[in-house]
Amino acid sequence: MKTYRIQFQLKSSIRTPFHADTIFGHLCWALRYLKGEESLKEWLESFKTSPTLISNAFKFSMFPRPVLPPVYLTMPDQSDLLSAVLFKKMKKISYLKEKWVYQNQNSFSSRLLMKELLRIAREELCRKSKGKAIEKTTASVAITHNTYDRSLGRVLEGSLYDWEETFYQQPNSEPQTFWFLIKTKYLNKTEIENILEFVELSGFGADKSIGKGQIELTSIKEYSFPECPNANAFISLSNFIPAKPQDLNGYYKPITKFGKLGGEWAAGGVPFKKPVIMFEAGAVIKDSGYSATKNYGKLQTNIHRLPEVVQYGYAFPFPICLKEEDE
Repeated sequence: MKTYRIQFQLKSSIRTPFHADTIFGHLCWALRYLKGEESLKEWLESFKTSPTLISNAFKFSMFPRPVLPPVYLTMPDQSDLLSAVLFKKMKKISYLKEKWVYQNQNSFSSRLLMKELLRIAREELCRKSKGKAIEKTTASVAITHNTYDRSLGRVLEGSLYDWEETFYQQPNSEPQTFWFLIKTKYLNKTEIENILEFVELSGFGADKSIGKGQIELTSIKEYSFPECPNANAFISLSNFIPAKPQDLNGYYKPITKFGKLGGEWAAGGVPFKKPVIMFEAGAVIKDSGYSATKNYGKLQTNIHRLPEVVQYGYAFPFPICLKEEDE
C-alpha cells in the first residue's frame, strides 16, 4: 500500500469540517461520477480485504492534540491565579506542531505533552503581556439567511435564521493551506488526482453550490511517517468507529456524528444517516503488538434505510512509543 500526502488551499469560508468520513463521501461521489457505479462498488468491496485509509485534514504543519490523561506539573514562583489562567489556555489547545510530534514519536508521555502545552500557553500569555497581537487564523461567524419559498417566488416574512461559517486566513492574507493523507492499495496516484480535481471543481461540504468550500489542490506526493521501531500505541489522525474491544484500550474523546448523504441523494427522500458515536481525531490507542498492516475501526453499515449507504470509520494510525510510567 502507498501513502499520499495531499495539500490544498481553502479559497472561501466553509460550513463543513474536513473530517475523514466527509472526505470519504466526496471521494465516493467523485468516483461514481467519473468512472461509474460499478467502479465505486468495486472500491467499497476492496475494503473487506484492504481498506483505504483517510485522515482528517489539518492546517499545514499541524497535528491533532493527542488525548492523554493529565499529570500534575509543579509551577513554583507563580500565583494560583496565573496557574489557573495557564491551565485554562492549555485546555483550549487543539493542535500541535507536526515537527514536535515527530521529534517525540519514540518517547511519548503525558508529562511530555503537558510540558509542551504549558510552553505554548506561556508563550501566548507572554505575547499578550507585551502588547503583541496574536494573529487569529480561524474565525467562526454566524451568517443570517432568509427562507425562500420557491412556490411563492419570494422570501417569507419573519423566517430569518443563522448558520455558522468558518473563515481561515493566514496572517499574510494568503489562503490557509491544509493537508491530509490517503493510504491505499486500490487507487493509484493518477486516479486520486483525478478524483480530487473533481472535488476541487465541485466544492466541499454544505452550500458548495453557492460558493462555500472552494478548494485548490497544490500537491499530491508519496509520503511515509518517520520510523518508530518500538511502537506500542498510535495517535489516530481521523475520527473513527471502534470495531473491537482492543480499539477501546486507550484515551479518547467520543463525539456523536450526524451524517448526511451527499450528491444527488442529498436532495430527496431522507438525506440523514443514523447518528453514530466516533472517537475524535487525536485518540491514543495502546497496542503492544502494533503493526502498520493492522486496521483499526470499520466501515459502518446499517446506517441508513438504503442498505448500500455506509459510514467511514477507520482510524489512520500514527505510531508512537508510549512511555510505560505514564500509561
